[in-house]
Amino acid sequence: MASGVLPMKPFGEIPTLLAVLACLALLPTARAEVYKWVDDEGVVHYSAEPPEHGRESTELAVPTTPRTHPPATASAEPQDATPWYEQWLAEQRARRLQEKEARAEASAGKGAEQAQLLETCVQARQRLKVLETPCRVFFDGRGILRNWCRYETTYAYSGEFRFLEDDERANMLDHYRRQVEACAAAGY
Repeated sequence: MASGVLPMKPFGEIPTLLAVLACLALLPTARAEVYKWVDDEGVVHYSAEPPEHGRESTELAVPTTPRTHPPATASAEPQDATPWYEQWLAEQRARRLQEKEARAEASAGKGAEQAQLLETCVQARQRLKVLETPCRVFFDGRGILRNWCRYETTYAYSGEFRFLEDDERANMLDHYRRQVEACAAAGY
């Protein structure tokens, strides 16, 4: 072997590496069993343990390792099945929508006067927050109170700006502080 050429091994490292990778690809992916159920208050629960006896639940198969290839056999689930987390997100959105509608109904039940007071309180807090900034304050072309902090934001408001004078700003601060205090005293 004086020529400097090493002899080739009949089963070198590359075929061994390919064999190991092929074996790993054939291993089934691990799955965790997750149980989903709804309690008496309508709250959706997910758990690794099944719920107490008598409670209806759905068993979800959740992969614990990422799938690197499509399954070799036909899946028990249809191709257009929604993953469990997307189902959960859809359920959460539906629950939030129901809660929002319930709050709207409750607000309508309390009367238009209380709804107007709530809107006034929200607007007073927003305007007070704008007025308390160290930046210049202005009304944009639509009459919305805004602040002008240099080097922070790009402004794209249509119409003319009307900046507040110092005394006007002080009067508005006093007015909205009193209004926010009245709202807090009323429970809003």
